[in-house]
Amino acid sequence: RISGSVRNLQEGLGGRAWNFAANASYQANSTLTLEGNVSWRKSGDWLVWRGGDIGANGAVPDLFARYRRTQLTTNFNANWIPSPKHELRLKLQSLIINASDARAVRLGPGGVPYASNDVIAPLQVRNLGVQLRYKYEFAPLRELYVVYARGGFEQERDEAPSLGELFQESFDLRDSDQFLLKVR
Repeated sequence: RISGSVRNLQEGLGGRAWNFAANASYQANSTLTLEGNVSWRKSGDWLVWRGGDIGANGAVPDLFARYRRTQLTTNFNANWIPSPKHELRLKLQSLIINASDARAVRLGPGGVPYASNDVIAPLQVRNLGVQLRYKYEFAPLRELYVVYARGGFEQERDEAPSLGELFQESFDLRDSDQFLLKVR
């Protein structure tokens, strides 16, 4: 089964965003299923809070950034159940954001936004999570889980390479490697 969608959304302080999504699922047989989806979003006015603190006298208004943003989100799941007592699952998720051309905005009286001279750096985000899980039922309602999970997150404020390069580099992220054994 394959499906897709195209959306045009309001974003930021009056900008528009295009979102393209594709989903695919395949059930090879009763024991093996594969699912994946990809979403790509392009926006000219992505609004992000960057800091500030409105005190009692309102001295420091909140700072926002308006970015041109490209975002790629991917998900993949594979499930294999070779027998009633064995199960193997693989999950992969990633999020890539490349935001540039930052324009600073502050809030004035009554919450009205106004352009500011604050300097805001570009922003790029890479996030990846992978999990491989094996489950074995060794007796009724008694199970052994063996799980390997790996994840990584990186946020930079720098000019970024292409979205494809950022996606490829996300597989090098390794903030967390976990191996877990659980008996239930």
